[in-house]
Amino acid sequence: MTKIHETYIRDSIVNINKYIKNNSKGEMTLVIDNTIEEKNKINIDSEIKLLFGKMSSKNIAEYLSKKLELSKKLIYQKVISFNE
Repeated sequence: MTKIHETYIRDSIVNINKYIKNNSKGEMTLVIDNTIEEKNKINIDSEIKLLFGKMSSKNIAEYLSKKLELSKKLIYQKVISFNE
């Protein structure tokens, strides 16, 4: 069976949420990937370096997760790896 109106979207969770609110007809399959794209990786590493020593690891993770709209747990793991 072929989907006539099949659409693929790759975007941030925020933008996908907006799309879902405006297009809620039919069925939907959502696949979530928890990896960080390379463009964000550079930003995260540089942001962590800037904040390292000025804030606690927990606070860095909370701040950057809100700023970059990424998982706090994922960022916290990267901050911890800077300590090693």
